[in-house]
Amino acid sequence: MKITIELPERVQKKLETAARVQGQSLSDFILAAVISKTMETLVTDTSIILSESEFEHMEAVLNSLPPLEENEKFQAFRKRVEDNK
Repeated sequence: MKITIELPERVQKKLETAARVQGQSLSDFILAAVISKTMETLVTDTSIILSESEFEHMEAVLNSLPPLEENEKFQAFRKRVEDNK
């Protein structure tokens, strides 16, 4: 995939300088930065961080639920999935 982006000259110069300092091409530097930001976003925006007491509370709530095998909605969902294979 090729991405084209227009940058102000001052931004381009900063990127080129940073890439040179890292010993990377501009493309490699930008790609590494994009991958890093992507991973950071996915970790921070798709993770829930709980304290020990919050985790223990969540665990207690989950453990108090009946097993999925006893849940009628789950069984209906499982049947639909199996029927669509």
